[in-house]
Amino acid sequence: MLYNKLDFVNVKLTLELACASEEVCVLFLPKFHCKLHFIEQCWCITNPTSSKEEDLERNVVETLQSVTLDHM
Repeated sequence: MLYNKLDFVNVKLTLELACASEEVCVLFLPKFHCKLHFIEQCWCITNPTSSKEEDLERNVVETLQSVTLDHM
């Protein structure tokens, strides 16, 4: 909803401008969308594995390390 407000429409982020000037390709996800938030994407990949094992701490560390850059 906020994304469509006049204050947010067609506003370039400083990061977008910096990346464009350096010809760096960056994936920008929709603003204010919780399901497309970076940490949510990583957690969705790791959650099923971490919830099945008894040793939760060990499992979370292992599964988070298994998240590749392609998933981020």
